[in-house]
Formats: sequence, C-alpha cells, structure tokens
Amino acid sequence: MIQSPNCLRRSAAMAGARKWAPVAGAAGYNCGMESILLPALMALQTLALGAGLWLMGRRIGALRAEVVQLRQALEERRGLRKTASAGATIAPAARVEPPSARAARVWRLAPAHGPAKPKRELPPALWLAPFAAMPALGLASATSAPYVTSVGILIGAAMMLAALRPNWKQAAWVGAAASALWAAIAFIMQAPQISTLLFSTASALAAACGLAYARTRDPAPGAAMALAMGAGLLGLGATGSMAAAPGLMFTLLVAAAALLGAANLRLEPLHGGSFGAALAGLFVFSGQPDAALWFTPAAALIGVLFLGIAIVRVPQLGSRGVLIAGTGALAPLATITALHAAQHGLVERLAAAGALAGLALLLAGVLTLAATRRQEGPAALKLTAWVLAAAAFACVVSAAALAAPAPIAAMLLMAAALVIAATEWRLPSGLQSLLAAAAALASAALAWISAAQMLGESAPIPTWTALAAGVGAPALLAALAARAALRREHVIAAGWFETMAWACAIACFSLALRLALSGAAPLLAPIGGLEASVHVSAWLLAGLMIGASDKRARTSFRGAMVTALNSAALLGGLVALTAWLRGAGASAPELRDISPLALAAPALLLAAHWRYWRARGAVLRTRAAFGLATLLGAAALSLGVVQARIGADESDWLSALLGSAAFAVAIVVNLAPGVVRTGRGARA
Repeated sequence: MIQSPNCLRRSAAMAGARKWAPVAGAAGYNCGMESILLPALMALQTLALGAGLWLMGRRIGALRAEVVQLRQALEERRGLRKTASAGATIAPAARVEPPSARAARVWRLAPAHGPAKPKRELPPALWLAPFAAMPALGLASATSAPYVTSVGILIGAAMMLAALRPNWKQAAWVGAAASALWAAIAFIMQAPQISTLLFSTASALAAACGLAYARTRDPAPGAAMALAMGAGLLGLGATGSMAAAPGLMFTLLVAAAALLGAANLRLEPLHGGSFGAALAGLFVFSGQPDAALWFTPAAALIGVLFLGIAIVRVPQLGSRGVLIAGTGALAPLATITALHAAQHGLVERLAAAGALAGLALLLAGVLTLAATRRQEGPAALKLTAWVLAAAAFACVVSAAALAAPAPIAAMLLMAAALVIAATEWRLPSGLQSLLAAAAALASAALAWISAAQMLGESAPIPTWTALAAGVGAPALLAALAARAALRREHVIAAGWFETMAWACAIACFSLALRLALSGAAPLLAPIGGLEASVHVSAWLLAGLMIGASDKRARTSFRGAMVTALNSAALLGGLVALTAWLRGAGASAPELRDISPLALAAPALLLAAHWRYWRARGAVLRTRAAFGLATLLGAAALSLGVVQARIGADESDWLSALLGSAAFAVAIVVNLAPGVVRTGRGARA
C-alpha cells in the first residue's frame, strides 16, 4: 500500500516515539483508506448508473416487443372482420388464435372472467431520482464538495443524453432538474469558488448536452438546462471575475445558443434568450475591475456575433426573420452606445459617429439584399423591413448628433427628412412617411436645443450662424418637404411638415428679434414692453397667414397651429394690458417709456382676427378677439392722452375723463348687435 508523504508525517507526529509505532501504523492505514475511498466511490457510482441504464434499456426493449405483438394481433383481428363482412367462410383448421387469447399469452396473464387489469408502471422520475441523488454519498463520506457537485451536474447531463433515445425522453426533465439542483447545492456549499474551473467545465458540458437535446428532440428541457447552467456561470462570474473560466464558458454558451436558435426557426426563443443573456453578462462585466482591459473586446465580440448572424440569416428568412433582425441591429447599437458612454473603446465623438454610420450602412445593405431576393421588394419583408429601417435611422440620427453641433445636426436631419419625403423609394409608404416624420421631429428637438444655447449665450458656433443653420434652415427645408409630401398625396405627412415649418419660422423670427434688441446678449437685456408687443404682433400675424394660406392643404394640423398661435397671442395681449394698467399710476418718466404702438399694433391685428373668426362663425373666438382688441385700443388711446398731457399746468381731469370714456365705449361696443355672426353657420 502506497502512502503519501503527508500521511507518513502525520503518522509519525502522532506516534512521537518508537513505542507508539502501532498507533502510527493505524494512522497510516486510515490515510491510505482515505486516498482509496474517493476513487472507489466514483467507480461505484459509475457502475450503478451504468447498471440502471442497462436495466432501463432491457425493460424498454421488452415493452417495445410487446407493443409490436399487440399490433400484429390487432391487424389480424381487423383482417378477420373484413373477411367476415365479405361473406367468406373460413375452415376450422385455418383459424388463427383469437386476439384476446394471444394478448393473454403475450402478457402472461392468468385466465380470468373479467378483463385483465394492466400493471402499474412507476414513473421514470421515481426510479431515476435515486441515480441523480447518488453523489450525496460522497458528501456523507467527507469527499470534496466541488467534485461531488460536479459529478451530480454531469449525471444530469448523462440523463439528458440518454433521453435522446425515443423511448427515454422522459429522462430529459429529470436530468435538467438534477443538474439545476446540484448547481444550486454547489452555490450553497460555496463549491464553485473553491474550484472555479471544475464547476465551469461541468456546467458548460451540461449546457452543451441540453442544447444538443433541444436541437434533436424537444426544445423545452434542453433550453431549461442551458438556462440553468448559464445562470450558474453568470452568478459565478459576478461573484468572481468574468475575465476567467466562467466568463469564457458563458461566452461560448451564448454563442452556441445564438447560432443554434438562428439556424432553426423552431429554436428562435434560444436566440432571443442568448441575446438577453449577453446583455446581462456585459452589464455584470462592466462593473468589474477587469473591464478596463477586457470590456471592449468582449462587447465588440457580442455585437459582431449577432450582426453577423443577421447578415447571413435575414436575407434567407425574409419576413420570418424579425427576431434575428432585431437582435442583429440592437446588439451592435447597444455595444457602440456602451463603449462610448463608458469611455472604453469609442471615447471620441467622431469615432462613435463613424461606427454608427457604418452600422447604418450595413443594416441598409441587409435590407436591400433581403428585398432583392423577393419580387415584391421591401413590402414582402413586412415587419422585418420596419425593424431594419428603424434601426438604420436611429444610427443615422445618433451619428449626426454626435458628429456635428446641434444647429448643424438640426439642418442635416431636416435635409434627410426632405430626401426621404421627396424620393420615390421602394419602401412601404407608411414606413417612408414615418421615417421622414421622425427625422423632422429629431431636427425640431435639436433646433430647440440650439435656441436654448443661443438664449443662454453658449452656442458652439457664432450666434447668427447658429440661428440660420439651426432654426431658419430647418423651417425652409420643412416647407419643401411639406410640398413634396402633398404632391404624393400624403396628407398627414404634409400637415406634419407644415407644422414643423411654421413652428421653426416663428421661432426663428422671435429669436432674431430677441438677439437684435438685446445686442446678441439676451442674458444682459430683459424683455421690454415694445419687444413683447412685437412678439405678440408676430404671433397674431402668423395666425392670420396660416389661416389664409392654401386651403387645398388644410388639415387638422393647420387648425391646431392657428388655435395655439391665437391662444399665445391673446395671452400676450392680456399680459400687455395688465402691464399698462399696472403702470398707469406710475410717475411721468416711466410713462414716457411706454409707447402707444405697443398696444395699438396688437389691437389692429386682433381686429383682423375678429373679422377672420366672424366670417367662419366661431362665436367664442370672435368674442375673445373683439373684446381684447377694443380693450387694447382703449388702453392705447388712454396712454397716448396721458403722455400728451404730461407737463401741462392744468389738472389732469381731462386725461381721466377721456380714458374712462374710451374704456366705456369699448365695453358698450362689445354688447352691440352684429359683433358675432349668428344663425345656422355659427359654432362655438
């Protein structure tokens, strides 16, 4: 018997002297038994598992032979019935054994008066469970926990492989449950942290067996085993490091599941699950110290894997490749975003923008290749075309926002919207209009950012250049896009672009006015009464222009714009009137600074609005416009009289009398008949 040096040293230490030699011999014997026990238990477990599988095979073979014999008896009985129905006579010597007697002989049943009761077979889970629990004997004999749990996981994998036989398929779920249970026991006993490589290898082998079963037989048990083993590997990598054996095995498992799910539509859930697992793995890995070195290649590998699968499979599958197209577009997009946001591989804005532009070209190429393989073009791809086009558009928008300042990016995106709306592409009309509208919306958002930068004196380019490129150019391009959409009879898209054009144009005029009156320093010059009056007048004039423009393009967008502008103008007029009433009791120098034109101009435009809404029978809007016009007119007249009377020697009773008379006339005029159109055409 061979003893290890450690055992001999421990034996000698226990003996202490020659007179204790028997004790030392006994201790050496115990160490020898300890070194032999582990291989013996492993061999015993292997033999027991082999014996159980052999007995199960014999039993299944016997059952198969019995089923064949019963089928033969059933066919013979059907033949006898057909012969009897045809009127043929059978000689007594030629008759065969009755089916009931043959069944009784095959099943070895004793003769009975009633029908024989079938034997109750135990479910396979009841007699396979002891084999899955056999590694627990190793725990009872103080065997190392990593070896015991790994053997349990591999026994479940062996059951999954045994279930590949048609008659043993019930062992698949037992094997999946056994592997998952032993993986959980391993984490409870902290065995994976002791031997990381052993647990990772066993889990990867079990997951491979599950994927093989899912590919060959039933996807559910195999996917369950792969999911359990993937969760175990991810948990081990989270507690330790993903840049080690758990991360490597997890990556191989994700790649295998992604490829297997893409190769067969029946296994598409595996592909989607692998995509989610990959994102979870990258999220876990991003918070570890090793991510500073390995996160960039790991993220790039995941993005390239799913993009490559989409490039190969989407043109083949067409409209059935929606999931693969989605994962192929989202994986690289998420990778580029994560690398730029985490400041890992794509720190520079231009580098990230170039990567996004390249991804957009690849996705457009996949869409083109898939469309050219079908006679109907992109329309035959259905939802797949929407997914690819939307992903490519998102890449273009992100690249423009990263590569250029906000004013330039706003102009570029509105130009892209014009190209999409005016070009006769082979995309479905709904998809093309939606992409154009989305590009216009993104341009409007960047124009808003540009306006905020100009008002905050933080524009990245010269102020007037930013105004022209970020707000003025999008207004002009949106107007052209509206005309292009109207020619193609896309009424909703035309109304959308028209709304964008008017909004950008009004914003451009207001910003230009603010910059001009403040000397390009809006933070240092507050808005005065004259400037507020000009803004209100501009809004009222824009409302009249929108309402009186081409009636052939009238849409709900046009009415919404007119309502919004009128509401803003009425609110501005009320603010101006309140400001005048507040300053009516001010001193003479302050009254000189208030110009009557600041109230007279909005009053005249509100009178025009009164005519406009009265002709259309809008009672409420007519009343509001006329009432505010008369009040602002009375305020302008009173202000002019007060300013003319400043410095006079006489008492100021004349100013008060004229002002009161003006406001009285304004109130009385509102009650006069004929102010509002009544009759059949009137409405609220």
